[in-house]
Amino acid sequence: STWESYYNDMIPGLVKELQDRGFVKTSEGAQCFFVRTNQVPLMAVKSDGGFGYDSTDLAGIYHRLCVMRADWVVYITDVGQQEHFYAIFDAADQAGWLQKGIQRVDHMGFGVVLGEDGKKFKTRSGDVV
Repeated sequence: STWESYYNDMIPGLVKELQDRGFVKTSEGAQCFFVRTNQVPLMAVKSDGGFGYDSTDLAGIYHRLCVMRADWVVYITDVGQQEHFYAIFDAADQAGWLQKGIQRVDHMGFGVVLGEDGKKFKTRSGDVV
């Protein structure tokens, strides 16, 4: 298993490549990757210059498809993240990282995990929302 922090060093170079190839464009101070699956773009670089979930997940799918050369990648998260991962998959397709017919990416959603107080857990931090 590879934790999200593993991808941190890859993000700046990957964003630069996506900028150079015309996939990442400035919008409201952020560096955005506009996808076909959602009107809300992925933020490769936030307006404050930082990296977030979108940039980490872009680096993660790049690594799994292009470095590890995985045949099939399945993301298993709560169903609330489904649209996010569809956007990540579309970005991978647009960037040419996903070899359709050879590689496959899927999202498998499960119900929302709630704490004893009935509030949704933030799976990345372990906190409740």
